[in-house]
Amino acid sequence: MYYRFGPYRLYLPALLLFRGEIPVRLTPKALETLFVLVRNQGRMVSKQELLREVWSSTFVDEGTLAHNVYEIRKALSDHGSDVPYCIETISKKGYRFSAEVESCEEPPPVMSLAVLPFRGIGLAAHEDWLRIGLADAIITRLANLRNLAVRPTSAVAKYAGQECDSCEAGKQLAATKVVEGVLQNSGGQFRLTLQLVDVDSRRAVWGGQFDECAADLPSLENRAAQEVVVALPVRVNEGDWKSVSKRHTEDLQAYQLRLRARSMFYQPTPARLCDSITLLRQAIQRDPNYALAYSDLAYAYQFLAMFAFERPSEVLPSARSAAEKALRLDSTLAEARAALAFAQWHYDYEWAEAARQYRTLLDNVPNDARMHLQYGMLLGETGNVATSLIQFQKALELDPSFALLHASKAVVQCHARRFDEAIKSCMTALRIDPECFRAHWMLGVAKVQKDQYRAAIQHFRHAAEIADNHPPALAGLVHAYARAGLRETAAKALHQLEQISKQRYVPSDEMAVAYAGMGEINLAFKALFAAIEERSVHLVLAKGDPQFDALRPDPRFGEVLRRIGLA
Repeated sequence: MYYRFGPYRLYLPALLLFRGEIPVRLTPKALETLFVLVRNQGRMVSKQELLREVWSSTFVDEGTLAHNVYEIRKALSDHGSDVPYCIETISKKGYRFSAEVESCEEPPPVMSLAVLPFRGIGLAAHEDWLRIGLADAIITRLANLRNLAVRPTSAVAKYAGQECDSCEAGKQLAATKVVEGVLQNSGGQFRLTLQLVDVDSRRAVWGGQFDECAADLPSLENRAAQEVVVALPVRVNEGDWKSVSKRHTEDLQAYQLRLRARSMFYQPTPARLCDSITLLRQAIQRDPNYALAYSDLAYAYQFLAMFAFERPSEVLPSARSAAEKALRLDSTLAEARAALAFAQWHYDYEWAEAARQYRTLLDNVPNDARMHLQYGMLLGETGNVATSLIQFQKALELDPSFALLHASKAVVQCHARRFDEAIKSCMTALRIDPECFRAHWMLGVAKVQKDQYRAAIQHFRHAAEIADNHPPALAGLVHAYARAGLRETAAKALHQLEQISKQRYVPSDEMAVAYAGMGEINLAFKALFAAIEERSVHLVLAKGDPQFDALRPDPRFGEVLRRIGLA
């Protein structure tokens, strides 16, 4: 709920003050003082009552109270309002709030923040990873705040190494605030200069400069993250502050090894991910209690499975083990919990337990669009379409510029046979990112179901070009050719896919999509049962995937669903 007076809204229980859509910065105690006055509108609140309610556990004198009232009046005056004159001083007794106050029901707007990769000055070639590494570390800390939606590093990484207008980047990322910075190395002394910019006004609302020697980079990250939090007009509780300010390791080499490893996540190749695993294992060897390193190790193994670089049956157990270890060391790590849920979902087929992990996670980080996306996908794959789309709506409210989110929503819509809606979601994704693989892939799937084969083939081809012949695109292409009656072309494309499978891992369920399109039903089922053994990542889509419709009447399809927990 919130209290409205004049052009202002005071939200509860977060105690956030807004004038229109612009947050008004006040100290926590000043906001508590304002809340007591507003709540008692029209009644004189004595100085003793205010001191008792606002400073219940601390002794302060009346001068502190008077200063807080002065700060409230000043902040409201700075916004050109006559509201400050509605805080009346009752001589020697107390204060009264005389403006009209209306109580309303509405959640507070969530502030969105993008931390751009830092520019570098004086960095050696072997230090260049620090520009995105330090930005990523700060993003990871801020992402734990309940009242803030932080754009993930995967969204901002595209701005690394290029000159860009921070406000234009903020608009592209649908962020209300942007942090930009410069990292400078001068003879082993690092200086990080940061600026917090309001995107709409293009005005810098805060700036800070942090100096540390090379031997204490963790302190540089820690101090910078804390100061950004203080500069933001968001309510921070004690748990949030502990999470932001926690120092996760005292070993500098372990810290640097982890940051270097994470910097490899954002242009993933098999070699880069394997290198990141090596670095993370070295970090853990130096500090066996480094929970963040275990969490990142879980993600590195997960990425190998997601991008079909390795058989999931060979890497997801390691992902699960690393995530469990991270949570034993620090149960508050959101990314570790998400990695554990992913393994339970895609490897163990423990759908209910994975869903419980996501609910626990979203209770703690309710403004992480990525987690709403993942939970929405899990719900959609079990057939809970309505509940799934609620999660996608929440995610889109938090991050409407997330192309993958729109394309993933299309997956659920397509599986619900809402093909026109799926096409619309994909087109929205492509307006944001014309090279979004999942959007082209799902457009291919949806267009086949609409008998628009030429368009489907074009999108599957484009998806294959974007992602270096990623198997889902090639399998979809075989399926589309066959459905279009181009049997000879489909057979050639299938032969190409079979040849690729001899050189690198091709998920068996993608072979099943191709065989199903060709009418090779027995080969399709042989591939599906092989996919169960290898824990192919996309097999969890089987229940609703329209590309398997030709297989559904066969009792063997029910057995496939039973064995992956979706009977």
